[in-house]
Amino acid sequence: MYAVVALAIAATSNANAQNTNPNTPKNTKAQLALAKTSTSPTAERRQRSEVRPLEGALSKVMQLNGVSIHLNNATFSNVNLGFMPHNVKAVLPEAIHNGNVEHASVVPVLVEAMKEQQRQIETQQLVIDRLQRQVNALMNATAKPK
Repeated sequence: MYAVVALAIAATSNANAQNTNPNTPKNTKAQLALAKTSTSPTAERRQRSEVRPLEGALSKVMQLNGVSIHLNNATFSNVNLGFMPHNVKAVLPEAIHNGNVEHASVVPVLVEAMKEQQRQIETQQLVIDRLQRQVNALMNATAKPK
């Protein structure tokens, strides 16, 4: 449900940016899109199948290459940030739709990669703390009294 809501809000935000009617509040359409895509938890559970945790997210993220893409047009010059579809397809084929990267599909992988990395950091910190205690104990044992 959350991915669908995020996509609906993003799509609606683009539509609001093009809206020239000064009487339309910018967030009204986003709120309507949120209401339309929300489902009850029970209905949402019935729609899901084979929900599994993402595995190897950090490894996948390490294979992705973020790029800055300069779009030059006769009327404007624009810079976008993203991924090249061929790179993403090799790592996360489910994030490619109609030959384009569905960036919202990459977000859950990024979140899981961050969590995996945080677990590594915490484990390393425990090792550092243990080694520091050992160094301190050795320093105290070998210190000569003055």
